[in-house]
This record gives sequence, C-alpha cells and structure tokens, in this order.
Amino acid sequence: MIASVRNSIERIAGPAPGPGILAAVSGGIDSMSLLHVLRSLRYDISCIHINHEQRGAASDEDAVLVGQYCEEHDIRFVEHRIGDRLTALVPSGSIQASARRLRHQLFHETAAQFGIAHVATGHNKDDQAETVLLNLLRKTGLDGLTGMPESRPIMDTEIRLIRPMLSITRITISKYADNNAVIWSEDASNQSQKYRRNRIRYSTLPALQDTDLSLDVIDEIVDMSNAVREMIDHALGDILTRASIALDDTDPRLSIKSLQGLPDVVRSWLFLRAIRKWLPGAPARRSTVQALEKLINVSTGKKIVFQEGTVWREREHLVFVRETSAGSPGIDNGYALLPALTVERITGGVDLSNIALKPGADTVLVDAATIVGALEIRFWRDGDRFMPLGMTGTKKLKSFLTDRKVNVSARRGFLVVEDAEKIVWVVGLEIDNRVRVHPDTTEILRLSTTE
Repeated sequence: MIASVRNSIERIAGPAPGPGILAAVSGGIDSMSLLHVLRSLRYDISCIHINHEQRGAASDEDAVLVGQYCEEHDIRFVEHRIGDRLTALVPSGSIQASARRLRHQLFHETAAQFGIAHVATGHNKDDQAETVLLNLLRKTGLDGLTGMPESRPIMDTEIRLIRPMLSITRITISKYADNNAVIWSEDASNQSQKYRRNRIRYSTLPALQDTDLSLDVIDEIVDMSNAVREMIDHALGDILTRASIALDDTDPRLSIKSLQGLPDVVRSWLFLRAIRKWLPGAPARRSTVQALEKLINVSTGKKIVFQEGTVWREREHLVFVRETSAGSPGIDNGYALLPALTVERITGGVDLSNIALKPGADTVLVDAATIVGALEIRFWRDGDRFMPLGMTGTKKLKSFLTDRKVNVSARRGFLVVEDAEKIVWVVGLEIDNRVRVHPDTTEILRLSTTE
C-alpha cells in the first residue's frame, strides 16, 4: 500500500512533491491511513480537518482525534468549523453539495496560505466504483462514467486535489490500519440508508457481486471507468481537433455547423463538457443535453436559461453567457460596473470642416449646443429609441442592433450615453443624428469611455 501511494504521488507531482502535501483528514479509516502512509514516506505534511458540526459531540471528537495525532507527530494542523456556513447554504441546494463546495474552497484557501500545491484525500477504489454508479443514476454522460480523476485543479487554480489511494481497495486499507495500529473513528452517518451512496455501498454493489461470484465487481467497474477515460482523452479529443472545436476560456461558444457534423454521442459529451466549463453548477445531465440539441434547430435569439447563466442560439453559434453574482452581465455585488464617461469641451481654433462625422469605438465628437442637461452613461433598455445618422425619424434601438447584426447574447451589455431628452450615443456603434458635428458647429464635446 505504501508503494502504491508513493507511485501515485510521484506520477502526479514528481519524486519530491514540493512544497509539501496538505492532507484532508476526516478521522475515518481511509484518511487516517493516508496520513499514516504519508508520514511513513517522510513527506512534508500539513493536515486540514473540516468539522461539519452536524453530529453533535461526535463531530468534535473526530476533530480532537485528528488534532491529537498531528500534535503527537509534529504535523501542522488546522481545523475549519463550517456548521453555521452550511446552515446558511442549505436552501440553495443539498447539504452534501454545499459541504463539498465549502470543503474545496477551504482546501484551496488553506493550501494557498501554506504555499502548498497539492491537497490529498483518502478516496479509494471502492469509492470510485460507487461514484461511477452514482453518476450513471444521475445521467451525467460519458464523463460521469470516468468517475473521479486521480488529480484535478481546485477551483480552476494551480493547486491540485490528488487521490493517491484511488487504486487501493477498502479491504486493503482496513488490513493496513489493523497491521499498523492506525487509530480512527467511524462516522455513524456512513451507515445511513437515506444517502444514495450508502445504498449503493451496502445494497447495490453486494447484490451485483452475488450475481457472479467469479467476478470482482469493484475491479470490473473501475476497469471500465479507466477505459472510458482513455477513450475520451484520445479518441474524442482527436474528433474535436479534426472538427476544429475547442472549449476556449476566452470564447465560450460552439459553432452550430461543427456541432451538426459530430456523431450524436460526441455532441452529447461535448455539451456536458461545455456546461461544466462555461456554466459551472448548471445541471450537467441528459435533460440539459436534450435541451441544447433542440436549441440547434430553432431560430436565432432563442435561449435556455439556468440559474448560473444562459445559452443563446445565435446565427452561427451557441453562446454560453455566465451570469455574475447579481444575475446580470455587467453587474457585481448589486452595483453596475459601468465604464467612466469622459467629456472634454473643444472651443476655438478648430477646423470643423475636417472633423469626421462618423464615431469611433470609444470616442466620439458631438455638437455641444445640442446637448440638454447632464450626460449620463447606462445600460440600454428595451424600448429605447434614437435617431441613427442620416435619418430624420427615431428607431427602436433593438431594431438598430438587429440591423447591425449584433448577437442577442452580446446586446445585454451594450451601453448608451443620454442627456435629459434623448440618447446621444450608442457606445461603440453610432451617435444620434441630432448631435452630429456640422459646418455651423461652434463648440464640440469629445465623449470617451474608459474601463
């Protein structure tokens, strides 16, 4: 077991994982055995314990157990108590999902504080088989069948979560704990049948094993999971490369033409990958795939709205727009993130006949005499009207954006500058015809925006 853990860590992090490893230890047999193994391998270890405070005195007893072990063996130890934070988060989802998000956040914060690049957990081979079956029931697609990766980034950072016991069975860990007098505690909730994972552990997997005693069900499930992962990493990746499709952080959209050229199974897998990457937290399951499939064949401007964001059907792409904390592009913590509007007055000595009437992207020139009251910048609203250059009547801004082929998903963040009576400038596109500079203009305002 020690050799297996060492090989896993060296495969992930190299022979000398620096600067040390942060072990996530609950007090159960798996994580306490992992801590014992890491100490036996003489790694530079720190330990984090997350006290969920959900089991009364038993929760505190686990924290004391882990803390005392670390004190006896001179291991840096930190405990995080999250009972109050969990209570506040439960209305937004299941307590298990909330606890998982909080754990990962605290893993990241603590590792960053200690300058540690790897956080190790005690997940084992049996856990992997259970996860694969859980994902199958959740309809999470091919990626779900790969189970838990041996290593992955935490919160999209360089700090990585590693699972060095993922190839070790629970029976092997139990024997190791007995042989090495590892002290651990049993979480009573691990026996509760109200949790789906426990029902799989104590009912489904034993029933599957009983159907064919010549097979090791755990091994078969994990072997299948590894094969699916290898297929995804190689075969599906090659298909996307040939189709010129990439899940780009800076360009969250998928070409409809490219999507239509993919096999159904690859397209489904790609949709789930895109959701996880661009709208994390949105439901990555079969029903989402089916909705996205329908979106390919509908008219431009249709959308699918999730709490985490929106997928828009544009002319040539599906565009994934992630919402901010206040639920609207350009809004953060309840305040509009508007660029600054700079107004500069130009008078005297200007040859107005040489000044271009067409606006630029972030700077325009307008006739000062046409401006009524103060100028303000804001997000555009449905119902806004203005008079485009060369016209004598007003036009709905929504229609103007359509004529300019501005994608629906991009319109929501468009800005306008207005005075007391009218829209003066659709930022980045056009000024109102009534404020244009002309040969009789005697004073000019230069308007510009800066982030």
